[in-house]
Amino acid sequence: MRMRSKAGFLELPKVDSDSKQIKRLRRWLKFLNLKSLEDAEMITRTDDKVMNKAVFLLKKMSADDKLREIARIRERALHDEASYIADAKTEGWNAGIKKGRAEGIKEGEKKGIKKGRAEGIKEGEKKGRAELFEAFRSMGADEELLRRVRAAYADEE
Repeated sequence: MRMRSKAGFLELPKVDSDSKQIKRLRRWLKFLNLKSLEDAEMITRTDDKVMNKAVFLLKKMSADDKLREIARIRERALHDEASYIADAKTEGWNAGIKKGRAEGIKEGEKKGIKKGRAEGIKEGEKKGRAELFEAFRSMGADEELLRRVRAAYADEE
């Protein structure tokens, strides 16, 4: 069975609602939304040969048990494929989130360690200066000497 198809585009602002194209488009939409073969009979009452052929082929395929089974199997396969793809996407998404969190935690730990070291060094230097000033004071250093030592350390910061 050879299938031919044709696609057309309608620019809605340019189409008159009573035009032949719109009427034909409405018939195709009704055809695509058929609920039963009895509804198809209404379409065959028109003089549209293409629509009548479509209804004829629909009836022919519906009457053939083998074709119906093939259609059912194909529909099931498409549904299964869509489910597998959706599951794979979800699984990939979750794996990506898990990996991203792990990398984020690792990066955060690195930054935290680096920042902690820097703060520790700064705190150690501050404590060391305080001890140095206390040692100078206990050795009897005058305030002028302590002021100059503080100024020298202030320039380093």
